[in-house]
Amino acid sequence: MLFTFVPFSSAYADDEPEPVIPPLEISPVSTRVSLNQKEQKPGTIEVKNYGNEPLNIRVYSTPFSNADGNRNFKNESDYTKISHWIKIKDDSGSYQDSVTFTMTPKQTKTISYKIDVPSNAPAGGQYATIFFESLDDQKNEDSIKTTTRVGMLIYANVAGELIREANIINVRTNSFITGDNLKVSYTVENKGNIDFQASTTLQVSSLFGRQLYNDTKLTTVFPDSSENVEFEWKDTPGFGLYNLHYKIRALDQTIEKNELILVASPFALVITGILIVVLILAIVYRTRLNKTRK
Repeated sequence: MLFTFVPFSSAYADDEPEPVIPPLEISPVSTRVSLNQKEQKPGTIEVKNYGNEPLNIRVYSTPFSNADGNRNFKNESDYTKISHWIKIKDDSGSYQDSVTFTMTPKQTKTISYKIDVPSNAPAGGQYATIFFESLDDQKNEDSIKTTTRVGMLIYANVAGELIREANIINVRTNSFITGDNLKVSYTVENKGNIDFQASTTLQVSSLFGRQLYNDTKLTTVFPDSSENVEFEWKDTPGFGLYNLHYKIRALDQTIEKNELILVASPFALVITGILIVVLILAIVYRTRLNKTRK
């Protein structure tokens, strides 16, 4: 199966237009590989031009990092050295840092690459992207020219001492919610040298046990980085008392808790306040009336 992944779009205009998706598909869109020092690891990517025009394509690799949900394809670190180990095979059979070729309409092409792992490669995670960038300007409905690219993410694990350490901090919930949706948020830190996935399950039920909301989220956390994770029950009713259950897991760290949540919209609070005032006035009036009769 072929997929399209568009992590980047740059436009030649002051205002950011809607991105133009290039007529390119690649498979796979991501891969996980285990590497050893001094190893040469081959790989292939299938690319298809499903458009009706020829395309000039440039293939190259870049660093890849992801911190707090923000993908970055420029910044280099000890965990992106692999972007310099990747070589792309051209039509002559030689491996280069960058390769350019032309694809005819509807053509499918297999691109070979290799990862030359040096003897001093550090143990742990390494991350890069192999991009296929169209050298032909695309135009959106406003005729604004854009340059777009599709890419395959590489998650590599270099043999050696692997450090896996997670830390879950700043777990936040609100026991009383007014004028907002029910939210649960936390931060997970990766103190190790290899990425891992944090798993979060959030469940909301009525006092009688009827399930109203259930969601699970997986979040990849890269080495020496942190991710802020937030759940939001967007259909939170305006008033009610609910049971909240959440479970957060990251490596050997687990936080699981049940809480009772009161939800009241500003309108519900006003109505409740009015009813309370009316009730108090009724009680006072009835008390005075009884005293008068006596």
